[in-house]
Formats: sequence, structure tokens, C-alpha cells
Amino acid sequence: MHITNCGFTSLCAAVRIGLKSVGTISGVVIENCTMHNVWREGIKIECTEGGSISDIVIRGIAMKNVSRPIYVILNNRFEPFGLGSSLELNEMPAIGIMGNILISGLVITDEDEMQKVHYRFGNDIMGSPRFNGIRIDAEENHPIGAMMLKDIMYTAVGGVKKYEIPKDYPKVLDRRIDPDAKCSENYYPDWSRAAFMDIRNVSALVLDHVLLKNSRPDEREAVIIENCQVIKSDYTIVPNGPSAGIPGAALW
Repeated sequence: MHITNCGFTSLCAAVRIGLKSVGTISGVVIENCTMHNVWREGIKIECTEGGSISDIVIRGIAMKNVSRPIYVILNNRFEPFGLGSSLELNEMPAIGIMGNILISGLVITDEDEMQKVHYRFGNDIMGSPRFNGIRIDAEENHPIGAMMLKDIMYTAVGGVKKYEIPKDYPKVLDRRIDPDAKCSENYYPDWSRAAFMDIRNVSALVLDHVLLKNSRPDEREAVIIENCQVIKSDYTIVPNGPSAGIPGAALW
């Protein structure tokens, strides 16, 4: 599957791989695309109903006003009814497999528009300033495999206060073991505890040439990495405010 030279705008996600992913998804290339005014996720990869998602290449994407640029989750769910119903399942599936994902060459920019709360239908909130960030997560006993984020420039709108974020950030749980427990899943939580990146449970993680900046001061931790085997961690957080005497300071 190749998605190339496309422009996206969406009240929800721009490109989603998975969610209903009973089988195997592999060999997907997304490149040379733009995303503008996307109120939830830009690139959304969800292995949630068993199966596997692997060998994914995403490169050369310019995002402007995308609430959550990258969202990747490995979990399990069973929804027998509703719009998101698990049509091919009769019971809660085992957690699947995900890995070999390369994301590179992203320029992500939030404008003042991203200070607003954005809706889809009526009061159906899609995104808000506290929802932003790159989020990658999995159940701790079923980590995501190899994943590389490379050559990324991310200017977030920032401005989130600590009191806006609940203290207890939920984990991804195995729903076969804890079917009724409150846990992190595909549409919950609707906040981010990190200003830029929150990455958990990845067995081989590479961050290479990642540049991060907030337009406004943000009281959250900038980057959170938990329970990952970090092969390389090369990211830089640029201080807030203009840089006197530096050409292009209005942009950076």
C-alpha cells in the first residue's frame, strides 16, 4: 500500500492504520504528503484486535495544526456493538504484534488556531491544547518492537498548566486479564502528560535528530520515555521566546 503526494484535512484523523486489524498489515509507505487542520491524529497506528502491523515507512510529511501528530498503540479490545464494532470477533482477542516502524522527515507546526478546543459533531470534542503531542504506548508485557523517529521538527502550541492534567495517567492493560479496569485505550485519555513526546513499552527505540519547541511555556514534562530499550536518544528542546539576532527567529 502506497499513499503518496496527498493533502489531508480531517475532523478526526488524517491517516489511520488498523483499529480493526484482525489480520496482517505490512508493507505500507506514506510519503510526500501534507496535513492541515486535523483535529485528532495525523498518523494513527492501532493494533487493537489481534493480528500484526509491521514494516511501515512514513516520511516527508508537513503537518500544520494537527492536534496529535503521531499516535501508536498496541492493545486489545472487543466492541460487539456501535460504530467501532469488532465485526470479525466473538470474544476479546489476544494482544497482537507491532514493530519495524520508521517515521522520518516530519515538520510539525502549531499555529494560534491550536489554542482552541475543536469539535466534530455538536459537543464531540476531538482535540484541545492538552491533547497534543507524539504518543506511543503498549501493554508492558507486549511491547512494540523496533521503532525509529528521525529528522523531526515539532513546534507545539504549548500553554498547558499542571492543574489541567490529572495526576493518574492510565496504563495500557490486557483486557483479557482486566476487562473492566480503567485503562489507556484508543480514545482515552483525552490529555497528554508530556508537552511533546510520551513513549512507553518499546523494545528498541531510536530518536535521532528530533527538535522540539513550544510557542508558549508549558508546565508539563517535555518528554517522557518509560520501559523502553533506548538504542539512541537524540532530541533537543529549544527554549521558549524569540532568539535575538538569529535570522528566522519569528519561525523558530
